Amino acid sequence: MSILIYIIGCNNEERKTRYYFPQIGWALDVPEMFEVLDSTEMETLNNEGKSSFEKSTGNTLDFSSTKNLISIKKGELNYLRAGITPYPHDYKEWLESYANVKSDLVRSFQTITSELKIDSSSSIEVHDGIEFDKFDLKLTFSDNRIMNIILYSKLFKGYDFGVAIFYADENILVRNLKIYFLEAV
Repeated sequence: MSILIYIIGCNNEERKTRYYFPQIGWALDVPEMFEVLDSTEMETLNNEGKSSFEKSTGNTLDFSSTKNLISIKKGELNYLRAGITPYPHDYKEWLESYANVKSDLVRSFQTITSELKIDSSSSIEVHDGIEFDKFDLKLTFSDNRIMNIILYSKLFKGYDFGVAIFYADENILVRNLKIYFLEAV
């Protein structure tokens, strides 16, 4: 049984490469227009994000057990990152931890500038009977530039599984990807 987690309309005529991650039975079809980042580029992005987050929140992040599955980008402001972290705790603890992550993320952006407008919302999206936590952030800068962030998270097959989508141009990123679960849950 294939379980579709999210479809964001993909141009079927464009050539794409499928990346499959057997740990969680997940696949991502990446159109040619996207650049798949290598491990060095992914580590650089992780370190930059970690440093900024820790500086703005005062919290320490430990990515030592996190495995980056894939990071792709189109331009400087449109990218997707997916990763898994082993999570041996129960669902209630995961929910509490994830609530803290969301509030810390908002707080980290609030420290950038007082002129940044932040809109956020949390919801549950159900795909084929499976619930995913969805966290939306819309960052509006003083010059009216907008950056959108969508986080999908799920305690899944013993992992904290997360997909982060960052985009300034919805037409480039959000409408060109398909994300699938290929194995039965």
